[in-house]
Amino acid sequence: MIGRIKINSKRYNGLSSYFPLWEKAQELKMPILFHTGVVTILRKAPEEGISSWSMHPMRLEPVANAFPDLNMIIAHLGVHWNDDAAELIRMKPNVYADLSGAPTGWRVRADKIGIIHWLWWQGAFKKIVFGSDVIFNQIPQILAEDKARLNKYNIDQKTQELIFSKNILKMLGEK
Repeated sequence: MIGRIKINSKRYNGLSSYFPLWEKAQELKMPILFHTGVVTILRKAPEEGISSWSMHPMRLEPVANAFPDLNMIIAHLGVHWNDDAAELIRMKPNVYADLSGAPTGWRVRADKIGIIHWLWWQGAFKKIVFGSDVIFNQIPQILAEDKARLNKYNIDQKTQELIFSKNILKMLGEK
């Protein structure tokens, strides 16, 4: 919570009251991971106003424009808004995405369609960072799947190093 505002119940671009948060993160060179896609909650909480629509990747465009030095990561490559997420990372130098997700989640569809469908332009995979939101004992499986996926698309070793470490290190101010 920021003051009386619940972060999870408002659009990412919806309130100017978020701007001090984005401004401070930019100043600290602290990348921000933005969840995108369907939100599953353990209990019914209609009073909280949680809506997946509030987390559409294009809601990040005004933030990226207002804070060009704020490194932003779109979680799950937008899940069911992959086209929009991919276009945003293509057009905005400070916006990246991760391919995180459960082994049986959106990644199954991505592998069936072919992730190259969304990451079609030269250098697209240079805008990806490794991420995982699975239970710790599933991380080896996710890591193996990601490596296999990158190898399937002939992503060179230098780009894989960007994905697995160098992009996030750069965002954190490390060389």
